[in-house]
Amino acid sequence: MIHATALKGIEQNSKIKPVGTVTFGSVCGYISAMILASSVKPELATIEKIRWFIDFLEPRFGEPGVGEKILKNPKLQWIVSIWKSNLEIRLGRFLECYAEGLKEILFESNIEVTLRINGDWKELDEVLLSGRAVMLGTSLTKAGHFIVLTGIETIEGVKFYTVIDSNGNWNTGYKDKGIYNRYEATKLVAHCGRDQNAGKKPSYIFLTQRGI
Repeated sequence: MIHATALKGIEQNSKIKPVGTVTFGSVCGYISAMILASSVKPELATIEKIRWFIDFLEPRFGEPGVGEKILKNPKLQWIVSIWKSNLEIRLGRFLECYAEGLKEILFESNIEVTLRINGDWKELDEVLLSGRAVMLGTSLTKAGHFIVLTGIETIEGVKFYTVIDSNGNWNTGYKDKGIYNRYEATKLVAHCGRDQNAGKKPSYIFLTQRGI
């Protein structure tokens, strides 16, 4: 696997042409998933592969893919119910669906895909310190936002996470479009977690090479 710090990001911009009803302003999750997967298959971190993955994950348009399997998954029927209730809802709004997509495309690579909903910051840090990236669900935007964590840095006693954020730099309110950034840990923690775990427990995905 490629070390997390060597991963290349992609900006969420108009160069990513719409796929079905999904436009470039809604592709942060698909980008993050492909960046994570590119630690195993570097060719996946391209605009073409991101557009392919959108089609692969979303059942409302395009060729059949993992999205159709998700709709039949007994454990994900709560997501399916939400998806069916509103034509504007994408499977790409749910971290659980990205985990299923990653399992499918990395199946032959002997990779274990681990999903944590309301997980543990200590485990997340351990993954980063091992050189592996983490796809993280956040509330950095009102609609929710996915980013990739690539490492941990301490500057003058303050802990930061190094990130790939397809929106740009959250520290500037996304006025700066540079995608490689540092986010202060305490501020990022405050924008993670679901429901009663908001600001406490992160939800994330990481990869492990089996046999190691």
